[in-house]
Amino acid sequence: MRKKLEAEGYKVSGYREDKTKKPWALLDADGGKDDLSVSVESYMPPTQLVFSVSTPCFLPPGTKQEQISAPAPDAAPVTPKDPRLALMAPTRSAHTGNNPFG
Repeated sequence: MRKKLEAEGYKVSGYREDKTKKPWALLDADGGKDDLSVSVESYMPPTQLVFSVSTPCFLPPGTKQEQISAPAPDAAPVTPKDPRLALMAPTRSAHTGNNPFG
């Protein structure tokens, strides 16, 4: 895993192997072409790996970043122009009343 990440342009920021500890192997790396942070943990028996990935943003590939302000409490929610961003539009529920922030 370490060699593969380094070959993809990641810089390893943390690494430990110690079979007396849980997890017995840890790896943290940052970078790559998408500027991700990756953490990998390995447990004994060696049939379990845990992967964590942190991204700089949560947009679909190729989508331009937009800043959308929250609507006023009495305004209707605004659906973004890009339909892929509609899931991130503010919603209202019976539990939150008219407050878009819950």
